[in-house]
Amino acid sequence: MKLRPKSLSSSGTAAVLENRSLKLTVDSLEDAARYCRRLAGSHYENFTVSLPLLNRDLRQDLANIYCYCRWVDDLADRPLAPPVILSDLAKFEKMLDAVFSGSPPPHPVFWALSETVQRRSLSIIPFRDLLSAFRQDQRQFRYRSFAELVDYSRRSAAPVGRLVLACFDQQTELNQYYADLTSIALQLVNFWADIPLDLKLGRIYLPEEDRDKFKVDEKQIKDGIVDQNFRQLMSFEIERTRDWLRVGWNLSSRLTFPLSLAVELFNAGGWKVLDKLAAADYDPFQRRWTLTGYDKLWLGFKGVCRCLAGISSPPTS
Repeated sequence: MKLRPKSLSSSGTAAVLENRSLKLTVDSLEDAARYCRRLAGSHYENFTVSLPLLNRDLRQDLANIYCYCRWVDDLADRPLAPPVILSDLAKFEKMLDAVFSGSPPPHPVFWALSETVQRRSLSIIPFRDLLSAFRQDQRQFRYRSFAELVDYSRRSAAPVGRLVLACFDQQTELNQYYADLTSIALQLVNFWADIPLDLKLGRIYLPEEDRDKFKVDEKQIKDGIVDQNFRQLMSFEIERTRDWLRVGWNLSSRLTFPLSLAVELFNAGGWKVLDKLAAADYDPFQRRWTLTGYDKLWLGFKGVCRCLAGISSPPTS
């Protein structure tokens, strides 16, 4: 399928953006960049790319990285047999290798990404780590320990934080440490909020060692039974996640504006979701606990005020 500029401004934009064919191609680097901007802008969770104070190249680079992450995530989450998904992920990795060998394919994601890789001198390691995590999703559906879950999250979430730091040229060793903690904590927030969604994919991210400790078996989770044991389990996971967020929050005070604001907003958003879960008596089955439009406006206002005041500590709750 050839993707031309007029395709991105027509009524068929949505269909084009949701096309996940690895054979998708564009005719120029400009088309590839436009595709990535449109795809990044169409997804609600993508706050950083939308920051209005970023220069054009930086906004484009963040969009290009986001599109790579979005694509590999969507490829891995399709309702297809694991061998089919693993085969597509292998093809995806070959296209990634072509980017770093200097011969990017005409696929919009990789053509655009090649410019970012060159401009920001990015390493291939974070991109490969993401692929490694999504391959693991096809083989592993339960986690015995919290350490196993953290290892998975170091490859499924932390690479994104490191790539963003590299784009802003703020990838010091300490910044990367705090960014890893923040990224992993936010991944954990998603695990606890999305238990029903993950069940539909056959996955349970609540560590077995914790489930055993609080006497919550797999059948209870599948049946959506929220009793005192389950509430204690969820409270334990949420408070441990808050501990990780508290330490990672130090990152925002070490960054320049507006990246410091973006980190503040991501942290505050994750904290708010945990607040909602706790306020719902630790029941993730009532509904999907996400941020409302009002939440985002209020957190954005508070985030700006906190950044202007030089406050980088998390809430006290």
